[in-house]
Amino acid sequence: MSLDYTSLLLAVGFSAACLSLTLFGMWLTARSEKFLLTWAISLVFVVGDIFVYDAYIDMPGRLLGIATLAFLLLGFSTMLGAAYQFRTGGSPVPRTVLGSAISLAVTLPPMALGYD
Repeated sequence: MSLDYTSLLLAVGFSAACLSLTLFGMWLTARSEKFLLTWAISLVFVVGDIFVYDAYIDMPGRLLGIATLAFLLLGFSTMLGAAYQFRTGGSPVPRTVLGSAISLAVTLPPMALGYD
């Protein structure tokens, strides 16, 4: 029995959503560990990316492609900020903004021009 692509996307989206809720629940019990909330937020972006990507597969278009890429890069940049926050205890915002700005500036213009 082979799995189809939609089933795999649904499984990844569901498990990322569950992990996000788990991290959020852990943050509720240990509010001083703010990196848990940042990681939970990053997974919300990844879950959003999975559902937008599923729509992109069904109906490919430039705007859905841009949205898919933006959600994924925002999620990964937020994970970068969460890792920095975990390691140093500092604010994740500068790393998240820097990672988002660089990655979006490099990848979104070609996608907007139709290179997908």
